[in-house]
Amino acid sequence: MRQIISRSTTMKCLSILVMLLIAGGICPGTAREKARFGTKDRIEKGFRGEIFHIPAGTQNLRQVKWQNPVGVIYTSELNVPKTDFREGFPGITDRFEWFAIRYTAKFTVLDEGTYRFKLRSDDGSILYIDGKKIIDNDGAHSAKQRKEKVRLSPGVHDIRVDYFQGPRYDVALELRVDPPYGSYVHFRPDLPLGRGDGPFGSIFGSHYKFAGELYAVDRNFRVENMGRMRHSLGTLYTNSLDVRDMRWKGGFPFLTERSEYFAIRYSAEFSVPVPGSYRFSLRADDGAMLYIDGALVIDNGGMHAPRTRARTIHLDEGNHTIQVDYFQAEDRVALQLAVTPPHGPEMTFEPGAMTVAIPEPPTVTGTTGTTAVSTGATLVAAQSLVDFVSQAAVFKPDGFPDVFVKLSVPVPAGTIQTIEVVNTDGFPSLWDTDPGNTGWALAVIKDGLRQNQPDGAISFYHVGGTLDLDLYFQDNGSVSAGMTHYQVNLVFADGQRYTLPVIRP
Repeated sequence: MRQIISRSTTMKCLSILVMLLIAGGICPGTAREKARFGTKDRIEKGFRGEIFHIPAGTQNLRQVKWQNPVGVIYTSELNVPKTDFREGFPGITDRFEWFAIRYTAKFTVLDEGTYRFKLRSDDGSILYIDGKKIIDNDGAHSAKQRKEKVRLSPGVHDIRVDYFQGPRYDVALELRVDPPYGSYVHFRPDLPLGRGDGPFGSIFGSHYKFAGELYAVDRNFRVENMGRMRHSLGTLYTNSLDVRDMRWKGGFPFLTERSEYFAIRYSAEFSVPVPGSYRFSLRADDGAMLYIDGALVIDNGGMHAPRTRARTIHLDEGNHTIQVDYFQAEDRVALQLAVTPPHGPEMTFEPGAMTVAIPEPPTVTGTTGTTAVSTGATLVAAQSLVDFVSQAAVFKPDGFPDVFVKLSVPVPAGTIQTIEVVNTDGFPSLWDTDPGNTGWALAVIKDGLRQNQPDGAISFYHVGGTLDLDLYFQDNGSVSAGMTHYQVNLVFADGQRYTLPVIRP
């Protein structure tokens, strides 16, 4: 008699068979999912790990004889949190205890500086850079972390991590790095090591105004379809979009080496103090689109050489949103956003610096080169603070008291490149913004943003009229107490120097 098997019965049998295959680790991809320490598939510019069997009872890495590896695995990062490990190394060895791995790789440092490494493991591990032992986390122990710092120069370096697992079952192996001015991330040999800075922004600048989501795109991408993008590669931060026309192959440190066929969506909020007509200019290579309050303002899309598009719109006083979508295909890059406020000159758009009221310039007297303003700088506030800046142009505490002074300074429009505060009676004292200052540093805050560069220098444009400045500098108590008299000097890019006595109200 013929047996008839129903379709539903057949599907149930197939389902059971698939589950059995998955449980046994036979289905494709299962081995990769279980490859906690690495995979047999070669990873370019990643870690190469040699696996060794070690005798039961091994207590430290010094007892390991690094001879005759049983196999090789590859991984882009050492990121094995504390976990139960029983699967071994599919296709290499089924051993899940009493084994050791020696990982080696090369990596690139972009910026000279002090880098902090963290190494966590169960059991022992040791980190070497250029053959020098940096972190010793050796021994048979539960998950334990050690950290150390090392100064690295730009260029290519060797890295090695030795690791061993003693008795079953828990394992752990994590290597993290903290670059200068950054925060800890998992170390990856394939990504350049540095501050994460680039022409399109920094991954360590979350205090900046623009936030840009970075995406990988294909050759058929159109910037007007940006809203469909998912799966961001990471976030970039910057205060302005000012990427000049250039050839660029730099990639994005800590995110991706990709330097072509990528897209970035920048967004920010900004405040308009004066209603009126604002002209926006957007230059791009390749395509870019500008949106304000969700409405398309400039369409500079397509694939093209550096090209500028501009449009004037009316903006009401108050808060607004801005979005710039940018796409790069190949070779040259460019992305610049500028704004021309009412009655003012064109300037690079910065969301945190949209104070654009243009009152009439004050009356000035004097001669070209050194101009004395007829009115003085009004002292709005002065109070003692605790340790904001150091004597040199480094913005960190140094154990000495500081003073906060708020000044209202009437000066014409122009680019200010130096500010000085001078004691005009008693013991002569000078605080300034000279680059590489070894005297007395002056911290300058405008519109809530620090204007000083890392070396202390400043350069910012003032639209004319009253300039409100928050200044911080060392004080022995005489400034905040009103015991001595001071003047403020402002030097402009065109050589004009304005000297204003500080007037107490």
